[in-house]
Amino acid sequence: MGVLWGMAGGLGGVVEGMVGEEGEGVVDVNELYVKATIDVTGATILGVELGNLRGEEEGGDMDFLTSFRRVFQQPPLSALISFINLFLPIRRFLPIEANLGYLRASAQLRRMTLDIVKNRVKELAQPDYRNPVSNGADLLTMMLEGEMSLSKAGDKMTEDQITNELLTFIAAGHETSANALLWASYVLAVHPDIQTRLRREITSHFEAGKTPTYEQLESVVYLHNFCREILRRYCPALMTFREALKDLTIRGTFIPRGTVLLLLPAVASRTAWVWGEDVDEFKPERWENLAGTEADSPYAFGAFMHGPRICIGKQFAMVEFKVLVVELVTRFEFGMTEELEGLGGREPRTTNPGMGYVPAGGMRVKFRKI
Repeated sequence: MGVLWGMAGGLGGVVEGMVGEEGEGVVDVNELYVKATIDVTGATILGVELGNLRGEEEGGDMDFLTSFRRVFQQPPLSALISFINLFLPIRRFLPIEANLGYLRASAQLRRMTLDIVKNRVKELAQPDYRNPVSNGADLLTMMLEGEMSLSKAGDKMTEDQITNELLTFIAAGHETSANALLWASYVLAVHPDIQTRLRREITSHFEAGKTPTYEQLESVVYLHNFCREILRRYCPALMTFREALKDLTIRGTFIPRGTVLLLLPAVASRTAWVWGEDVDEFKPERWENLAGTEADSPYAFGAFMHGPRICIGKQFAMVEFKVLVVELVTRFEFGMTEELEGLGGREPRTTNPGMGYVPAGGMRVKFRKI
């Protein structure tokens, strides 16, 4: 928790610097949140300080930030190739820059992550080593310490296998967190009543000047409902996949073994017969009255999926999301820019094609220091 609150404080400090002495200004939150979540990823998963929010990451054509952007914020043609590649593996055969740039960035991310793994193995071999960034609470350090405790070499993961696992966590946890925070800022800007209630609920549970504990964070029911409603109404990840391991029938449809299913969690979260006729309205309070309805089923909320393949980082993602929201809501008021006002109540157009639910062209929000 300490690492997350420290990262959140860094984000708040950057926003404060961006609004300047006047204490009010317009911020491109898409760029800001990508940097923030990459830094959180570096500290909590890899145990390294990337420094993107402070502009301290080493430059170059392929640093972490550049590589992340190339992989997770692809231009339209590259995004289209990624979508087609899900069904027909064509990436390795296309000698065009839209594809080659993606492949270079992916390879660079892997090389950098593997280098971090190798260095951490050496560091942990030193007596009394303690990671200065995470104090040993990062995923990589804990994985390696667990591997070191295994007595049989055959039971241990290789450095390449550990790298693969870390990249999975990075891929699943970075872009989706940035997207969720982006939509949270949008909702707070266009719904001042929700913003006011959220701030009041948070401040009534936390003691001024003290870092909240996990228990205090979880005790704010309206914050929990607000974050769940963001993930329901603006599900950050548009799709995921499952393969049928045996013949089965779902609601009268036969699915042969080996069939790859494309699952769209946003469909269940935006279906009127599940959530009611107000399904398209943003209403955190709906979570207080689900008993006896279709939405009462845990399978109605698909942001993290379910069963043995549920997102392993679900709890961490929710805590990260809440901590960042708390930091921003208690330090700033959110307001609409001319662009948002010009939409006349309509929601921003989203990117297409794309793997995530993201406003096309990013989003700008007005911040005012409290």
